[in-house]
Amino acid sequence: IGRKSFDFDYDLDDPRVYETINKSTLGIFQLEGKGASEYTKKLQPKKFNDIIADLALVRPGAQDSGDADEFLEVRFNGKPIEYDHELLEPILSETNGCILYQEQAMEISRVLSGFTDVEADILRKGIAKKLDYIFTEYKPKFIDGAANNGVDKDIAEKIWNRIEKSSSYSFNKSHSVGYSLVTYQTAYLKTYYPMEYYTAMLNN
Repeated sequence: IGRKSFDFDYDLDDPRVYETINKSTLGIFQLEGKGASEYTKKLQPKKFNDIIADLALVRPGAQDSGDADEFLEVRFNGKPIEYDHELLEPILSETNGCILYQEQAMEISRVLSGFTDVEADILRKGIAKKLDYIFTEYKPKFIDGAANNGVDKDIAEKIWNRIEKSSSYSFNKSHSVGYSLVTYQTAYLKTYYPMEYYTAMLNN
């Protein structure tokens, strides 16, 4: 049986859809698992960019690095955003000073340590796969490059450790955006077509 798709005509920041998400994530793509559901309740997304961040924040990288908790502290408890170095502010300001996306880790390596685009991409892939040569070859290159850029070596080491933890399993932003669109679509259907949506869930 073929599957028929259709175009949605909706506002990505529809308040009713976010009421649905914050009431219960049951049946909502990427958010209904236990860990994702619990974190979403804490985050209380109110707009589409919140969903994009949410999907990155529930990944092990953000959870293990402490960035998921840090994001909430800044958002809800008024904690000032702290940057390990001033060069990080333009890169991390949109995510409350946290490293959520692979693109951010790549940009840090370029801006802080002078990596080329190719080197930054190798770093991204290598850390995610925990390849030995990344830590024997690229880590010293990152630290030395940052030092040549006037960054204290201890600070550079701290930033490297943050990248390493966050990259253990993180999204690139385009991936998070694509998933978030499906997340929103399922929440939209649950909001405006609940009978049809739950029937489809039960049948599948």
